Amino acid sequence: MIKKAFVRGTSLLLVVLFLYASLSKLSDYGKFRTNIAESPFIGRFAGVLAWFIPAAEIYISIMLLFAVTRLNGLYASFVLMLAFSVYIALLLGSGSEVPCECGGILNEMSWETHLVFNCVFTALSGSAALLERRRLRQVRPAA
Repeated sequence: MIKKAFVRGTSLLLVVLFLYASLSKLSDYGKFRTNIAESPFIGRFAGVLAWFIPAAEIYISIMLLFAVTRLNGLYASFVLMLAFSVYIALLLGSGSEVPCECGGILNEMSWETHLVFNCVFTALSGSAALLERRRLRQVRPAA
């Protein structure tokens, strides 16, 4: 019961995080795209990423809301948060001064704080995915 609550709670936290971030990015799309374009690592992909990132966040949020797609949503959340964390670690390691393009109040965090924040959400989504996978295997044993 506690494990199921953890999975649901984590899923809802991720939905709030991703919807907030995606809507913030889309509400100031021009600034978001410009900030991506200024990145030393992903700047050349700004046109694609400026649409892909918020769309992925919204799509993952929808997957997390439904039990039938929740596990895939948790996997996708883990991969997305891991990618964001690696990106931030690369920025910190390079010494680049790039504005955060994360959206809303998340922009107010330092890169170091943001890396910790992302690592926490990466760990939460990974843990929830493992628990949900284990639960589903018990409900639907392999043939």
